[in-house]
Amino acid sequence: MIKRESDGPDMLSNEADRLVALHASGILDTAPDPRFDNITALARDMFDVPVALITLIDEHRQWFKSNCGLDGVSETAREVAFCDHAIRQTGIFVVENALEDVRFVDNPLVTEEPGVRFYAGAPIITKEGHAFGTLCLIDTEPRVFSGRERMRLASLAETVTGAMENHQMARQLASNMAELKVSSEINQAVLDASRAGIIGFKAIRDGQGDISDFSILTSNKANEVITGIPMTRLIERTFLENFPGAKTAGLFEAYCKVVETGEPVELDLFYDHEGLNDWFEVSATPMGADGLTATFSSITRRKTFERALRRINSLGSMVATDPELFLREMLEIGCTAFGLSHGFVSHVKGNSYTIRQLVGDFPDFKAGDSVPLSQTIAELVIKSSKKVVLENVDDVFRSAHPDAAMTPFRCYMGAPIFVDGELYGAVSFAGYEPRENMDIPWKGEILWLIATNIAHAVALSEAFNKLRRTRDELRLVLDNVPARIWYRDETSRILRANKSALTSVGMCEPSDVEGRTTEELFPEMAAKYIQDDLDVIESGEARRGIIESYEPVKGQPGWISTDKIPLYDEDGNRYVLAVSTDITEIKRTEEQLLRLNESLSDFAFVAAHDLQAPLRQSALFAGLLRDELDRPDTHPSAEADEYLQEVVSGIARMRELVRNLYDLFKLDGEKIGKQTEDLNELAVIASSQMNTEIAMRGADVQIGSLPSHVVNSSLIIQMFQNLIGNACKYADVENLTVRIYSHRDVRARKLLVFVEDNGIGVPVDMAEKIFEPFKRLHHKHEVSGAGIGLSLCRKIATLHDADLYLDTEYSNGARFVVAFNF
Repeated sequence: MIKRESDGPDMLSNEADRLVALHASGILDTAPDPRFDNITALARDMFDVPVALITLIDEHRQWFKSNCGLDGVSETAREVAFCDHAIRQTGIFVVENALEDVRFVDNPLVTEEPGVRFYAGAPIITKEGHAFGTLCLIDTEPRVFSGRERMRLASLAETVTGAMENHQMARQLASNMAELKVSSEINQAVLDASRAGIIGFKAIRDGQGDISDFSILTSNKANEVITGIPMTRLIERTFLENFPGAKTAGLFEAYCKVVETGEPVELDLFYDHEGLNDWFEVSATPMGADGLTATFSSITRRKTFERALRRINSLGSMVATDPELFLREMLEIGCTAFGLSHGFVSHVKGNSYTIRQLVGDFPDFKAGDSVPLSQTIAELVIKSSKKVVLENVDDVFRSAHPDAAMTPFRCYMGAPIFVDGELYGAVSFAGYEPRENMDIPWKGEILWLIATNIAHAVALSEAFNKLRRTRDELRLVLDNVPARIWYRDETSRILRANKSALTSVGMCEPSDVEGRTTEELFPEMAAKYIQDDLDVIESGEARRGIIESYEPVKGQPGWISTDKIPLYDEDGNRYVLAVSTDITEIKRTEEQLLRLNESLSDFAFVAAHDLQAPLRQSALFAGLLRDELDRPDTHPSAEADEYLQEVVSGIARMRELVRNLYDLFKLDGEKIGKQTEDLNELAVIASSQMNTEIAMRGADVQIGSLPSHVVNSSLIIQMFQNLIGNACKYADVENLTVRIYSHRDVRARKLLVFVEDNGIGVPVDMAEKIFEPFKRLHHKHEVSGAGIGLSLCRKIATLHDADLYLDTEYSNGARFVVAFNF
């Protein structure tokens, strides 16, 4: 039989809005957070299940914000998620046996690992009514889920919702800063499950047949730990002899009801008799005729933790509205939980202990007062950066510390406060008398929970102060920059302007322009300015470098360059930030440089082109003269032969120089076509065309796996040829190796292509000079060439919006890097 709750209204009726709200919360795919991990750990212990999860459901998956018990798994597909059913209703969704539920019997999470049999999920519903996900329990065995358990699960789910709302609030507050690191470090704040005590009872009836007491038939070892009564003594005496307070507490009456009705009883009970002072979870079930079995376990830590957690969650909004009151409330929670009279939040700097907030009767001190750290017990916390618990200060602190007499306290517990990873101070709780049972796990977990929440409040408070200072500093900076800065809304109304902007329109005070419209200040250009603003706002994309002329100043036309950036606030209002720089002088200088560059380029191009003809003619006649001198009947002197050889070599070098010069300046005016090419194939072609040079040097050219990129194939082949040729020219080693390979720098969005060799390398001080035309590291007689090859390579790289440079950190030869954008 399928056993399930009524689905109720479908919570996914507006799935699009739910997904928008979920993604806007910023909690998906965030790092593990102890606040949520504490809740799942507590849920697993409270309900005695192997797995407890906090899940978030997006379009296609179920992602685990917190995972307690399902190691190695961070998400599952949405179509197989039980939680996808749970978020479609407002109540608790329960599957007590998945093998008997037609919806899940074939589910891979049931038929395969982890072998789900039992599932209970409480939807995490925001105040806007969106079900983000669930707090869910999973067991590999079928089980019955009682109404009390459902209420507890729903209560814990509300705690998760509160934690998520705190996360969203902190994220919204931090949006006004460049980056506000909201780091909430909540260490393990759940308590270890205690062993349950088990007692077997047999009813003792009086002469009228009424139950007057119970004899104790069996007991387990856990009872000695819980009650302090040895097992043998427990069995020798009756129930009321051992626990006379059971009648006052109502426990005896509950046991009698189990025997008389045959129905089990479950209850939470506070028992403060026979030396006990604890909350217990009690379960009593009938056992044979007139018998029952009672199982009980201490839930004091859970009750205390739940009360503290509920109070902390209720204070969530106070973190932002009144952080100092929030600190006081946190100290009150700690004093109540630990039964101590005083609480302190301190800021420690050097040997100065400054009280940030305090509770308790301590007339000699108030918030803001400082004392030497060495006179406080908190010094132990600061020095160790760990939790410190002293049940009797006299036993430890006073005997070892020279300033111990300065503190009146006799018991103490404290923990460090870390803000943004740095030790800020300590949270301390103390009392005037020694106390027992202070150093027990659940109290330590609550202490850490309080410390981390205080750290969160301190971080937010300091962030607000920093934001306030930043705004004042920003106004000062903006008023001292030469750029004209305008801040307008989408109706063209001016909201802010800096001093440069005011000066440009002949005004002095911000109030002179704030509230006025663009039409009032710039009537002739208003239509264009307003349309530009609207285009930027509607597109959501900034427009940069808008070059415009403006009205002549003193008879001379002016130019401005404007960047327009769209801005939006949390209420959906739209604005535009316009930053304008006067570039009149730059514009005039650019025009002059452009004319000079064009003249220089034309001159160099014509000179290189026109020199080709006389050089070819000189080379021809030098060759003819060489032939004449080589005739058998001609006997030139050794000097004449040497002079002629110098002429031939000089003409050859001059022709190479002119050719390279021609190639170099030809690229200045060339518009290259580009398409996606296999760089690996282009490197192979370049290497094959350099076979002669490679063979002469006995070089080994190794080409790694290069990707495809949008390039001009001819120019890239020429670049590879020049770089390989350079390596061969400057080898000066017996086993020259040239390696061509690549690497993607994803962060910098660069494709890096390396051409490296094990040759003589390049001195660091020449790393940039080698790219200058005609710059050579060696004499022309040592290494041939005109010294233009690397200039050509860099120009080719520039035509591809890339950069070519020498890796100066490479010391085993030379490594050239071509950095393409992608």
